[in-house]
Order: sequence, then C-alpha cells, then structure tokens
Amino acid sequence: MRGKGRPLDAWMFDVVMRACFKEGMYDDAVRLFDEMPASEIEPDQRVCSVAIASLCKLRDANRALLVLRKMQDAGFVPWDFTFNSVVDVLVKGGRMEEALHIKDELLATGKKMSVVLATTLMHGYCLQREVRKALDIFEETLRDGLVPTDVTYTVLIRGCTEEGMPEKAYELCRQMRDHGLLPNTNEFNMVIKGLLNDKLWKDAVSLFKEMADSGIPDAFTYNILIHWLCQRRKIREALNLWEKMNETGVKPYIVTYHSLLLCYCVNGCMDEAVKLYTEMPGKGFTPNVVTYTTLMKGHINKAAFDKAYALLAEMKQNGVSCNDYTYNTLINGLCVVGRVCEVGEMLKRFETEGFVPTAMTYNSIINGFIKAGMMGSAFAVYQQMCAKGIPPNIVTYTSFIDGYCKTSCCDLALKMLNDVRCKGLRPDIAAYNSLIYGFCQEGNMSHALQVLVLMLKDGLLPNISVYNSFITGYKNLKMMEEALRFYEKMIKEGIDLDTATYTTLIDGFSKDGNVTFALKLYSEMVAKGNIPDHITFTALTHGLCRNGDIDDARKLLDEMNRLDIRPNVLMYNMLINGYLRNGKLQEAFRLHDEMLERKIMPDDTTYDILVGMKSLGSDSPIDAENPNLSSTG
Repeated sequence: MRGKGRPLDAWMFDVVMRACFKEGMYDDAVRLFDEMPASEIEPDQRVCSVAIASLCKLRDANRALLVLRKMQDAGFVPWDFTFNSVVDVLVKGGRMEEALHIKDELLATGKKMSVVLATTLMHGYCLQREVRKALDIFEETLRDGLVPTDVTYTVLIRGCTEEGMPEKAYELCRQMRDHGLLPNTNEFNMVIKGLLNDKLWKDAVSLFKEMADSGIPDAFTYNILIHWLCQRRKIREALNLWEKMNETGVKPYIVTYHSLLLCYCVNGCMDEAVKLYTEMPGKGFTPNVVTYTTLMKGHINKAAFDKAYALLAEMKQNGVSCNDYTYNTLINGLCVVGRVCEVGEMLKRFETEGFVPTAMTYNSIINGFIKAGMMGSAFAVYQQMCAKGIPPNIVTYTSFIDGYCKTSCCDLALKMLNDVRCKGLRPDIAAYNSLIYGFCQEGNMSHALQVLVLMLKDGLLPNISVYNSFITGYKNLKMMEEALRFYEKMIKEGIDLDTATYTTLIDGFSKDGNVTFALKLYSEMVAKGNIPDHITFTALTHGLCRNGDIDDARKLLDEMNRLDIRPNVLMYNMLINGYLRNGKLQEAFRLHDEMLERKIMPDDTTYDILVGMKSLGSDSPIDAENPNLSSTG
C-alpha cells in the first residue's frame, strides 16, 4: 500500500487487519499493527480490538493484556468481544484470577456479563477441576435472566462427567432438553457412561429413551448400554434396547452381538444365543473366535460339553483359528462337567495343533481333579506342570487350599498357606476365604478369626464372601449376636449385602425366635434392590410358622407371585402343617389343591401331614437346600 503512494490511516489498517484475521492470518494482523508507529499512525479502538483478538488467537496473553492497557490509557472503552477474547486466552492458560479481574473490569464499565463470557469462565473453572464454582456462575447467569447456549451446557456436562458428578450431568442434560437444546452425541455418551459407572442405570435408560428419537444416540450409545446391562444379566432391558436399535436403523457392531450372546449364555438361554449367532452372517457379521468361544462357554455352563466341542469343528470349517483362550475354555469345560479323566487325551490332541499349555491350562485341570475329590491326581498334574518348567502360581495353590478345606483338612490347608507365604507368593482373597470358609463350616471360629487377622496383615480387606462365611458360621452355631456384629461391620465399611447375606441372617434370626428382626431385614433387603429367592421365603415361612403367624406366612406366597418366584414343596408343607395345628383343615386342603394347580408335586411329608401321621419338626432343612449358604461365594 505504501509503495503505491496511498496515504495510510487507521481505517485502512483496520480493513487489512480484519481481512487477515478473517483468513486466520493472525501473525500478519499483528505484524501490521506493529508497523503503525513507524507510519506515525495512532491505532484506534477498532484496530486495537483486532490486534487483541489476533494475539489471543496466537495464545499471547501477555501481549494481549499490554495492548488492552494501552487501549484503555488512550481513553478507548474495550468492546465486549475484546474482554471475552482476553478472558478466553487467560482461561486457556490457567490464569483464572486474571480472567476474573478482567471480568470485574467489564462489569465496572456498567456492562453486564454476557452468556459467552460466563461460559468462558465456567470452562476455566472446569479446566481447573473446580466444577462447583463453574456451577455457581451458571446459577448466577440464570438469576440474571441469561439464556444458556448449547456450548454452556456442553462445558458443564463435560466438567461434571469428568469430575464424577453423573447425577448433575444428568440433570443438566434434561434441563438442556427442556430449553429446546440437544447435547451432541459425544457429551450424551459421556453422561450415559457416567450414570452407568455410578450404577444409576435406570436414569441412563430413562435419559436414553427421552433422546432415542432425536438422532442423538449412535451405535456407541447402544453398545455401552447393552454391554452394561448384559454384564449385569438384565437381559430384558438389553433386548428392549436391541429392538429399539433395529427400529431406528442404527447398525450394531459385532461387539453388540457379543454382549447379547454373552448375556444369553450366562443366563442359560442357549436356544436364543444360537438363534442370534445364526442371524449374524445375514446381517453382514462374520462370527469370529470370540463368537465361538462365547457360545462354547454357554454350552459348557449348561453341562452340554459335546455341543461346545462340536462348535470347534464348525469353527475350523469356517476358517476361524482357535486361540489359547478357546483351547483353555474347552479344557476347563471338560473339567467343569466332571469329565476330567478325558482331559489328558484332549490336551495331547490340542498340543499337536500347536497349543502350548500355560499355567491357566494346568490350573483348570488341577481344579477339576480337586472338585472331583481326586487330590492325588491333582498333585500328579501339579508335578507334571513343574516338570515342564511352568511355575505354579497363587491360583494353583488356592485350588489345593480350597480342596483341603472341603475335605475337612483345614490344618493342611493352613500349612500350605504358610508355605506359600514363605515362597514369597502373596495369597489372594480367594485363598484366605477358602480357609475362613472351611474353619467356619467346621465351627472353628477362633481359627477362622486368626486367618482373618493374617489376611489383614497382608493388606487384604475382607470382601462379601469372607463376611458371608463368618455370618454363616456363627448362624450355624446359633450365635446370632456375633453374626450381627459382622453384618454391622459390613454396613459400616460400605460393603453391599447380597441375597445370600440377608437370607442367612433371616434364617438365623427366624430360628432364634426373632422373627420381627428377620422381617425388618427382609424389608431392608428389598429396599436396597436385592431380589429374594425361594430360600429367603422358606426361611421367613419357617420363622413365622414357628411363631404361630400362619396367616402372615401365607401372605408370603402372594409376595412370591408378585416377584415371579416359584414356591417349593417345603413352604407348602410348613403352611399346611401350621393350619392343621390351628384346626383350619379347609385352609390346609386348599393349599394342597393350590400346589397341584401350580404343578408343585406334594411329597411323602405332605401326605403324612395331611393324614395326621406326623408334624414338621422345629428345625428347617433350609441349609441343606441352599447352595448360596454353603458356597464360598
């Protein structure tokens, strides 16, 4: 411009600098600004504003502040955009105190804070992990009548999610929708994940349903929800989402199929799992090694090993190679179904295909022999494992410890635990729980407590299985005050009680004659989301019948119907016996007819009671029927 002899002025610099700014040529805009003194031209308000904006884009906060001060010294009042730019660059540089000072300067001019400036400050606080201060500014803007933008909500939702505040993020997401705004897919997925991580799955599903037809949820949204629900065995809710996914035309990933397959398999729904598997090729998905291995595990869990093994041939026919996990799944499956004696031949066959056994392989075989009560064979495999140079790990030793405990050789198990510690291996919670469970089953609570002390010294905290072992042990000894102490300890430590815990306590207090407290525990159990089973109701029925509250015990059948839990013959026997003792023959025979209608076959005890040959004793055979109470968890 100077070469053509045209006089330069602030207006011309402003025009050219703005053009540079618009094209993203921020360095050129600043260079032109720096040339103005040599041309003896004083920058005006517009030129200073463009220079500051360019410096802010270049993240040169110090120079931007310097120009701002010169602008103010020259008597110019900066525009809102200028203040916003400076605040933004300071915020991004982590200089919140200076950013707030600039905000105060703007307010001192008589202007009000804009939603853009407020959002920038919220972003700054979120970057500094001070989300609550960001929320305070948000509340202030609402009080001032400002309308938040989608950017405002996005900043806060992201901040709340990253700071582990899923409920607040959920609230903001719904508030955003109420204002006619929609989150973007990334932020929406962050909220869903945050809710699921905090076990607020009902809120996650509810929010999803509200947004399902908006186009916001994508395949990833469906995947994280379906995967989480499947992991928690909430198959009905997962299938509802699967149907919605198909309705809305969102194409699943293969991991979506795998999540559903795993859910079906874990829940024992193998017909549905196989049907889903056969649909995959038609939907454009080729089953892979994960698909086949998942189905194999499902069949194995149903004790249908031959079906699992047949999948191996189908898998190879379709050109899918096995991996170590597949081989180990089949070997473990053979052990799980009690066919451990066939493992040797299978292992040799797999080795010819290139499979190299690992510690996991031998641990499965050792565990299989131990569960079959063949400790000698298990030890032989242990020696074979060592001979091949595969060092036993804590899982190996834990299997032996568990085996000794279950064969009433807890002293040998304790000796092995001490040997393991001397070898420098750290026993895990499973090893300690096996010992604690074994001593509790023997009624040797003092030894169980000693093992607990040893476990605490090793830096391990008791889990629910450990607590359940102690509660069951004390219940069996009719020492309910001691059992109650462990229950109270669980609550104090924030450990969630499960159905087995509550059922054991309910059974113990019912037998102890404290039915009132047993019913209180039942109410607490349901309130906390634990689903009672038929064993829980059997314990309550036994307690109420012993207490003479037959009508209240009868009402438990209605509660079971509501929860879709099938009663057992023992419950009916106790109720029939109770009504007969009270002389209510009609009620007793009505219950007998109800049994037949529900296809619950009366046993010899039922008919003995009805013909008056015997009455049920005071001791309930509940424990013999309850796998939850006799397991290590």
